[in-house]
Amino acid sequence: MATAYDRVGLLLAMKEKGKEVDFDHIYEKVHRDVSFAEKREASREEIEAALRKLTSEGYTVKRGGLRGHCGNRGACRESHSG
Repeated sequence: MATAYDRVGLLLAMKEKGKEVDFDHIYEKVHRDVSFAEKREASREEIEAALRKLTSEGYTVKRGGLRGHCGNRGACRESHSG
């Protein structure tokens, strides 16, 4: 079964490269999917942890309150550092 990490990653992977997405949008979509597929509630903390992991692995970048998808692993670290 897909985890919250998997669901957040898939959601961001479907966005255009460089597209900024606010947390409320991510939370709404992932919370809905988990509720439907797993018949449970996904907490904000669980989804935030998934986002932090994706960011630390280089799949996303955080700018202010928005997340951006860079398109490939490591690209965010290289193109948005500094």
